[in-house]
Amino acid sequence: MPPFRVALIQHCAEDDLDRNLAHLSDALKRACGAGAAWICLPEYCGLMTPTDEQARERACPEDSHPVLAWATAAAREHGVWLLAGSIAVRQPNGQLRNRSLLISPTGAVTARY
Repeated sequence: MPPFRVALIQHCAEDDLDRNLAHLSDALKRACGAGAAWICLPEYCGLMTPTDEQARERACPEDSHPVLAWATAAAREHGVWLLAGSIAVRQPNGQLRNRSLLISPTGAVTARY
């Protein structure tokens, strides 16, 4: 396997999804500009709410999650592997799961944890 460059993006998510995604977009562009082929985002990369109640209220199912939509589009746009450290995903029973997702350069989710 040929060598490849990995980027680890530092980000302290806030309770502002748009601001968080703008910051992540900028950091991802810088990482790609530096030649990264695999980019890792931190836990709760898209949104960190002050309370568990707010987290439950604002969480989305995986198939309509705005952070996942952003991440798949970003991976596809830049042609990189993207590990979304984690996002809070609402399950059908209302419970939350801290889901880590690996996204291919085509924008496909290839692994979940």
